[in-house]
This record gives sequence, structure tokens and C-alpha cells, in this order.
Amino acid sequence: MGNQINGVSRRQFLMGAGLAAGAVGLTGLAGCAPSSSKSETTTSDAADWDTSYDVVVVGFGDAGAAAAITAADNGARVLLIDKAPEHEEGGNSRYCEQVMLTWENEEDGYQFLKAMADGHRDATEEILRYMAKGGKENKAWLESLGATVSTPAKTFDTKEEAIEMFGPVVFADASSTNWLAQDDSGKWEYNEYAIWPNGERNNQRICHSMQVNAPDNNEKKLWKLLRKQVENRLDSITVWFNAPATKLVRDSATGVVTGLVVKHNGKNVSVLARNGIVLSCGSYEANLNMLETYAHRVGSYPVGSIHNTGDGITMTTEIGAQLWHMSALSGPYIESKVPNIDRVYWGCTSSIRWGSNGNNIYVDIFGKRFMAESGYQHHGHLAIGNTPQNIQLPKDMWAVMDATGVVRSTDYGITDESVYLSADTISELAEKIGVDAAALEQTVSDYNSYCDAGHDMEFNRAPETLAPIETPPFYAAKVFGGFVNAQGGAKRDVNCQILDARDNPIPHLYGAGEFGSFWAGAYIAGGNIAECLYSGRTAGANAAASKDDGPEISVETADIPSDMVAVDDPTANVTCGENEYAGAAEGIHEYVVVKVKVESGKMTNIEVVEQHETSTVTRDLWDTMPQAMIEANSTDVDTVTGATTASNALKNAVQQALDKANGK
Repeated sequence: MGNQINGVSRRQFLMGAGLAAGAVGLTGLAGCAPSSSKSETTTSDAADWDTSYDVVVVGFGDAGAAAAITAADNGARVLLIDKAPEHEEGGNSRYCEQVMLTWENEEDGYQFLKAMADGHRDATEEILRYMAKGGKENKAWLESLGATVSTPAKTFDTKEEAIEMFGPVVFADASSTNWLAQDDSGKWEYNEYAIWPNGERNNQRICHSMQVNAPDNNEKKLWKLLRKQVENRLDSITVWFNAPATKLVRDSATGVVTGLVVKHNGKNVSVLARNGIVLSCGSYEANLNMLETYAHRVGSYPVGSIHNTGDGITMTTEIGAQLWHMSALSGPYIESKVPNIDRVYWGCTSSIRWGSNGNNIYVDIFGKRFMAESGYQHHGHLAIGNTPQNIQLPKDMWAVMDATGVVRSTDYGITDESVYLSADTISELAEKIGVDAAALEQTVSDYNSYCDAGHDMEFNRAPETLAPIETPPFYAAKVFGGFVNAQGGAKRDVNCQILDARDNPIPHLYGAGEFGSFWAGAYIAGGNIAECLYSGRTAGANAAASKDDGPEISVETADIPSDMVAVDDPTANVTCGENEYAGAAEGIHEYVVVKVKVESGKMTNIEVVEQHETSTVTRDLWDTMPQAMIEANSTDVDTVTGATTASNALKNAVQQALDKANGK
């Protein structure tokens, strides 16, 4: 059925339209979308609209979810799109630590942020006070959605207790990295910048980290909460997966951004957005060309989502938007690469993952060390004087370790043997990785002498981490710079309106989250996730507001269904035979669904019916763990290293099926 739109008031048209409301998602239309004949449309007077909404939100992570939820709650009909396939949507929000930055009060937040932004002129008082207010208000908003929020996420009675929990290597050089802060009550908590690089407390203020139902335990509770909230609003939010936005449509007479072109499941769809468009599609860290252009990084990869490829940057610069914070990056970490994917493993730093007690060094193409490998870097930043700057890394580098080091590395999630090259001598290892043998032998010899002396003469690596590389066989792994995210994108104001080159708002266009983030200088853990929530709410509310500054539009559009559907019982479609029982539990990528056969009180078969976890991480988990549970006749078996969340989801799903078998 079509919808006829006539006259000046598109509000009347949209409110009366019978378009199907949708579900939450980020990737693409469901295959029934009409193909627009105006795929190259850039102005609304030439547009051939296929469908229409009050608000279109581009990018379904935390920021996009917050924007869509807020716009829908303000009465708007919302289209929420994501370029990723279903179960891969979420951007970096699905992968991050789920920590949000907050403070005791807005003034504390302002003073803390002012110290963090020292020297950055575009971090104005107006912006910093907006960030401080938003960070403080996040908790109440999450609680209004039914969440339990812990602030701070965790505290300790003594500094020693905190160090014991996080690990002595993480805080080995705590005097310079200061990842712990003591609050006014005497409690200790995780705090990335408790002391600013000038040696002083941040304007006598500290920040707090908060989580939904802490501890998160890698369950991604914030992301799952927001995704479920979108799902609960499918009557007013339509979700498309496999749906990258490719072009913004701007009215030539008024300058209003009236819509956009979306490539949904491979078909171009022109979408009219009556009141506004929110770009929450992340920055450019997964676009290797942009990493080279804007950050001068070669041989680096994203740590999180592979879908943040700078689409918003391309679309907004085409219509004259101003860019900012293009060289602001979270990273680099030093990581090993995921096979066959332009992405690196996430392990916080390889200096921790490869040998928690040392036994590793990093070398360049000349076989020389280039940094202190210890410590927990500040999201890839080190202080030069009182200025935190991103670490510079060589394009080609290797982690070199001995047999004891490689054993420890597998404890931290790297179990793919293809990552490593091995040899019985350092000289043979040098030949395999293509560096000068004499140079590498000298580097290892010098490093071992520092271990004996208890002092790193070259880079002052923390003494607690010095352990000699001496036990054959010896190993090397090619490592790369890994970026959690970039902050760059279109400049925005505190109303989250995207600005042109003269700092004028581009009508009806808004930005949220990491796309054009407010973070200008050093980044602190939890800052982006907090920003996703408050900027998403601001952008969603302002985009939803009724407007009368656009052109008159008369057009008939078609209904296009949502790709997201509500899931009440993930086992509902599982067909069970005699003595078979279905169970389900959430992993990182939604539900793991199983069917378990129980005979005479024993499990005889476990079938994984559905799962969407990352294949390069889970690998053979789906075969080995079911067999282990059958043999033990219990879910109390070891998890797979590096895939703890997926392992626990499988165990919980099997246990649910067993509970059904036992009449629970």
C-alpha cells in the first residue's frame, strides 16, 4: 500500500503514513526494497523517494540506539539502519568494556574534563560543561530503562587489593601510569588518569567508572540492554541490517538535509527524513586508507568493529561539513592480527598478553627494540612532558619470546599456532622473520643483561617485568598497531547539530557518538561510551522535533518492513524429538541455541542449533565443548581460552536444556 504526501506539513503526512514499524538493527533492508532510479541523487528537488520516516538514525551502536530510543519516545517514527549484517551490528559498542565515565557532580566533571582537554582550543567551556552534565545524567537515564547501575563499578579498601586484582604487571610502573585513584572516603578504584602527566591530581577531581549490573564479566550488558530497548519499540522503530548509507540528500533552495540514499541488501533506497538524520556510524579506524591519510598510520588495523569505515566522513564532506579531531585516536595497542580479516585481536596490550611476567620484547625490521614493553598504556598514549601523545610504532615489528613466554601468551587468548614462528636458536629465528641475525642476537643478549642487572638501560622497562629470553625453542609473532577507535568526523555543537565550514548548523543533520566525537585531547576509559549515551539522546531529541523550514514535498512511498523481530523465546522454533530438550543463552552476538538429548539421566548428544559468535575466536569450540560435556555428563567443564563469553553461553544453554529435562 502506498502513502500519499502532499503540502507543506510533512508531519501530517508522516503521522498518517501506514509504513510498517520496525525492529532494531543496523545492516540492511529485507530484500523487498524497491531499487531507486535516482541512486546518484544529491538534491531533494531531484529525489525519487521510496519510503519516509520522521527520523533516520545511521549506525546501530550505543549512540544510535540512544538516539532512536529517544526519538521514538518523543513521538517520532524512526528508521534505524546499520551497514553490518544482523548479529554484527553494534559497532564498537558490542566489543568494548561497557564502562561509562561519570563523576560525583557536574562541577567535578567539568574540572576533570578541563584538565584532560588542556591546550585544545575547541574544547570550549560550553562543550566541557555539556559533557560534564551528560556524563552525570547517564545513570538516571539508564535507570529509567530499568537498569541497575553501579558507580563506581568496583572499589577496594587498599591499593594493594586493587593491584592484586588487576595484576602487578599492569601497574608495574604505577608511578607514571597511575591507573588507580583514592576517593575522598579512602576507597581505591580504577581510574585511568588519577594524576595528570604534570604530577598533579586533575584539578583536585577524580572521575568514576560505572557499569550496568557490574561487574560486566564480558557479558556486554549495556549493549544488550540498549538493543533490547530498541526491540521493545519495534512499533515505532524500524531496523534495517546490511544497509549502509551512501549519500545525503540536501534541498538546493533551503539547505535542509531532507533524506539519504541507503543501499539495503544491495538495492538503492531513497529515504525521506522529515525532521532529521542522526549520523552515529562511528569514525574511520577500519578504513586503512583513511588511517594512512588522517593518522599517518601504516600497518595498523582496528581492534573492534570492521564496519567503521568513515562513511559519515565521506557523506558529510560532500555537502560541506567541517571535520574535526581527525588525528585523535584511541590506540595504538600492539596486537597480533586475526587471520584473513583486517582486524587485530583485543587483549589490552600484547605486552601483558605475551608473557605476564616478561619473557618478551618487541623488535623492528633491524632487530632492535624500540620501546619499554611493560605497563598498561593509556589507550595508546604516553606523556611527552605534560602532553599525552599517541605512541609511534614501526610498520614492521615482531614480539620475540622464549618457550616460557609463549606458554604464558596462550593463557591470554592467543591459541592460534599460525601466529608464531619458532626456532631452536635466536639466529635461526632471525632468519625466519627476515632480520639481521647478529643484530637480533645482540638485542636479546643486551636485554638479558638488563634482566640480570634488574634495570633496563635502554628504555627503563619496569623491573618487575624483566625476565630473560633464554629457554628454547624461541618464538616470534608478527604484531601490528591496533586502534580501538578514531574520534574524527563532522564537527558538531552542543545541540549535536553538524556544522559547515563556517560553523553554521546544517539544517536537520545531527551527529552522535564516535563520529565527530567531542574528545579532543587525551582520551580516558569510558569517555566514548558515556558520550554515546548523552550525545545520542541530544541528537535523537533534536532530530525528532517537528520542523517547518524544509521544502514542500508531495510523493507517494511504499511500505518496507523491518529486518529485526522481537524474540521472546529463542528456542520456540527448535523441533525436539523424544528425550530432546532445547536451551538458549546469550553470547556476545545474541543467542546460542542448543538441543540436548538425555537418556537414562545422561547426555548422549548436544547439537548447536544456532550461534552467531565470531568464527576466528570460537574456532572448534562448538565441537570440543559439547563432547567434553557429554563425557563429563556435566556443564562443569573448562572454557575455551580466548572465547570465554561464547563458552559460558554454550554451557548456560546446555544447562537450561538439562533443567527442562529434570522438570525444573
